[in-house]
Amino acid sequence: ATVQLVRSAGKTAMTDAQGHFFFNRVPPGKVALHVSKAGYYHLKLEAEAGANQARVLRPALHPIGDGAFMGQTFVLDARYGGSAREGKAPAAPSPSRVGALNLAIVKSLKEMLELAGATVYLTRESNQKMDVAARVAATNAIVGEGYYLRIDHGAWVKGKPSVIAAHAPGNLVAERYLKAILEQFNAAIFETSIETIDDSISLEIGSTNKLALALEIRSINHPVLHEREGGRGSSRADS
Repeated sequence: ATVQLVRSAGKTAMTDAQGHFFFNRVPPGKVALHVSKAGYYHLKLEAEAGANQARVLRPALHPIGDGAFMGQTFVLDARYGGSAREGKAPAAPSPSRVGALNLAIVKSLKEMLELAGATVYLTRESNQKMDVAARVAATNAIVGEGYYLRIDHGAWVKGKPSVIAAHAPGNLVAERYLKAILEQFNAAIFETSIETIDDSISLEIGSTNKLALALEIRSINHPVLHEREGGRGSSRADS
């Protein structure tokens, strides 16, 4: 882990294999320690440094998502891009806006998963149209095992679930990851109704060489989540 001593000329130390670190010649007074490590929540700790005195501190880091993402590989797929259409749901954004929203969520989720210690790839880096075959090919070109996650962000439909979490039939590991991702990424959405389904129809689910997952998040214009097509809502984490 990296340990930074704030208010003392920006001193920085790296922990050894046992997690030990040491600072010398620290001026007396209040100091703050910032401790960080990939896959763990950042920790800030305040302490009082005494003159000519040794002080022992034992900061404890906690893994993000209970360590579920540490060392895992994810391929994130923004389902819609460019002129691809989402459908004709009530109050649905324009096709270009749909693509931008999906890509924004995927990029934010990439940052979150990398912070949690995962290796993350994207099927597309820009808001461009890609058909299913091209997205599956991009996923399968990534060597090694891992998880494929398709993201579909769109408009809320009254009477329908806010979130649909899909995975290959009977795959309980996939269901666990979907719920862990939702809980870490957006607590407000996680606390709404989530419907988990087995998906044996979607080409992406059945054709990738990764463990395939899909999240359909229907939160734009939601009366509780307060997401709006044109701007940031109170619970948004993606744009």
